Amino acid sequence: MLQELTAPLLIVLFAGVISGIICLRGGISLVIGYLLAGACIGLGGLNLVDVHQHEMEQLAEAGALFLLLSIGIEFSLDEMLSRGKEFLLSGLIQMMAVILPVTLFLISYAKLPWNVALLLASAIMLSSTVLVFRSLTEMGHVETPYGKRALGILLFQDIALVPLLLFIPLLTGSSGTFSIFTLLSLVGKSGLFLLTMAFIYKALHTKLLPLLASLKSVEMILLMVLCVLGAICWWAHFLGLPATIGALATGLVFSGNRLSHQIDSILLPFRETFAAIFFVSLGMLLEPNLLFS
Repeated sequence: MLQELTAPLLIVLFAGVISGIICLRGGISLVIGYLLAGACIGLGGLNLVDVHQHEMEQLAEAGALFLLLSIGIEFSLDEMLSRGKEFLLSGLIQMMAVILPVTLFLISYAKLPWNVALLLASAIMLSSTVLVFRSLTEMGHVETPYGKRALGILLFQDIALVPLLLFIPLLTGSSGTFSIFTLLSLVGKSGLFLLTMAFIYKALHTKLLPLLASLKSVEMILLMVLCVLGAICWWAHFLGLPATIGALATGLVFSGNRLSHQIDSILLPFRETFAAIFFVSLGMLLEPNLLFS
């Protein structure tokens, strides 16, 4: 396994380094450089790396989870609760402002059935949380009011993805897999997940984080964060929820305390390395010839 992974990983890392140097010299966003580097070595370019290799997919997913963890840490749970109405209203407005006109356009001009149009519009409504967060971070806009509002909308989209996935069988005509029991089961599992997060949040802030602060050990903080991240992502997957929700929830339970910024700085090297792998791997999926044809 290690021998099979070494060569593709080195190619991806070298592509990331070369594109990063060029982008920094040219004042271009690193995300764009990573995506273009991936396109050059991937399916639509030199085809040096098999993007569907299982080990590479796992490394790319790890990069996405670390970025989502950082997004959660950027938010204070108290701030989210105090501005919950604002986040909810902004998310609903963004959702309706995209879904309604796109659906009407696809029905009127593309002559698509209403269910297909609604499904496509829902997909177009969703944004890439990791791409937007990375871009805001590079520009230094994460802490601004509009940056916080944008992240709030992204969090709303990530949460809204769960019920949207539930209604896909209805829109695709395979409604036999949908039932009231399925809906109640999802609601129950989501509620159980939230209760678990509340328990973990209280345990961390009252017991574990003060203990870690007293130990003054970077290694223990890193190990604790990785253990909690893995456990929450596994619990979300076990309940049938996306692992990305688990990563966001992990960031939220670690936010709003004196160790939050220290945790984010400790994870920075891991986050940036895995993020580079993630964005280059994402770029490797691009096939310009297929798009033009």
